[in-house]
Amino acid sequence: MATYAVDIDGTLCVEDRDWWKYAEAKPIKRNIAKINRLYREGHTIVLYTSRYEDDREVTAKWMKKHGVNYHRIEFGKFRADFYIDSVAKRPEEL
Repeated sequence: MATYAVDIDGTLCVEDRDWWKYAEAKPIKRNIAKINRLYREGHTIVLYTSRYEDDREVTAKWMKKHGVNYHRIEFGKFRADFYIDSVAKRPEEL
């Protein structure tokens, strides 16, 4: 199975320039469904973001609220088989 690195802002939720509104971010449901499918298929899902480490709790709560299945969240990029974000592999390509 593969490891998918999934960007949060602009991929799982609508990106907002008002960073303090992370808890209110609108979900992109079709992309969440695709990521959840990959998770069910047995792939490793690692969410990554350029958000500050201090935003870990609000980010994890948002994921739970919107039913996002994942293995861990990384604050910064790391080694993965695939990167899925708004500027790399597009969610529509899955």
